[in-house]
Amino acid sequence: MTIDCPACGWVNADGGTECARCHLSTGLFASVLDAVGDANADPHYVRVVSEMLAAVDDGSGGAASETGPGPARLAHPLRFPAIEAPRPEGTPVEPISGLDSLPALPALPPGGGFEVYRHQVDEYLQLARRQGIDLAEFADRAKQAIFVQDRESLEVLSRELFVFLASSLGEEFDAVCSRRNDLAAFVPTATPDAELDACRKSLLMGDLAGAQRRLNRVSEALGELEEHWETVQILLTEADLLAETIRELRGDPTPALGPLEEGRRLAQEGRREEAEPLLARATHALWSVLNPLFSRELQRTKEVLLRARSEGADVTGAVVIMRELASSLRHRNFALGVMTFRRLRQSVDAFATGPSVEPALIVPPPTAAAEPAPADPAPADTGVENAPPSPAG
Repeated sequence: MTIDCPACGWVNADGGTECARCHLSTGLFASVLDAVGDANADPHYVRVVSEMLAAVDDGSGGAASETGPGPARLAHPLRFPAIEAPRPEGTPVEPISGLDSLPALPALPPGGGFEVYRHQVDEYLQLARRQGIDLAEFADRAKQAIFVQDRESLEVLSRELFVFLASSLGEEFDAVCSRRNDLAAFVPTATPDAELDACRKSLLMGDLAGAQRRLNRVSEALGELEEHWETVQILLTEADLLAETIRELRGDPTPALGPLEEGRRLAQEGRREEAEPLLARATHALWSVLNPLFSRELQRTKEVLLRARSEGADVTGAVVIMRELASSLRHRNFALGVMTFRRLRQSVDAFATGPSVEPALIVPPPTAAAEPAPADPAPADTGVENAPPSPAG
């Protein structure tokens, strides 16, 4: 008897502990199928959120928003500002560092005269315009020096322009390296790497114009890669986010990590069409592990909100977030759902630490039960000495 892996489709012999191809635990096969579910029906986890929402929602705050992403839409990692996109462990690609030394001032012909410096200053000003840098002050100085044929002023101006532009291009080089490193954690970057190496050499030799041309080519190459691999990058970021959340809730994502690592390996080898569907199912596998932990935390959330509302607290904000959560999960946008879930936890924590919630829901202070009761305003054995004298006395 055989069984098909719900993540990668591999036909496995019955009785194994994991998929022979993607290493998904066989104990999660049924849960992954349930997570994928029927696109026209709400899966179990959506019904759980809906039931909890019904218990807490008193109808205030308006209707639930249905403007979230649809079933086939994915959200870019940059749309999740609450956390930084997780960096996968064991990434085999070495990061490219920025400049570790200053560019060298280019050598001029022996006895460089007025025209040599004039040509160099003009070249630097054109390069600055291509960079979008406003050098009006430098341009005015250049015009004045050229008008009076002042070679020494042009030489000083040339050096200042070089330092200014080298600094600007160095900063851009560092930014492009950072952009490449982020992308290299997901996909191969051989072409941009070669251009960055050539660009570094141009900068260090003082060839600013050559460095600028190569930086433009690197940016274009990275843009094409980002567009081509966007879905893979999104899926990897979502899967890493789910794994991180499982650990935060004291769970173990290991049984579901196989499809994620296999999809990551395929992406690093440049096999995008194979990686995408596997990574999509990897998010379902990780969600099947997160789901019971998620439900447990939602149960705690419901109890805190019900208690807070019964004591007169306004829980409208938390209810609105819970509606957003239900909408995200209904559309199977797990990453957005997790981010909304984190916002919900922060909102609920505010009630859990507020004065309106019973301390037993948090941790009662050790001396809370031992505090003395307020003194009687008119005890029999106190306050007599300090009492004002009676008119009759």
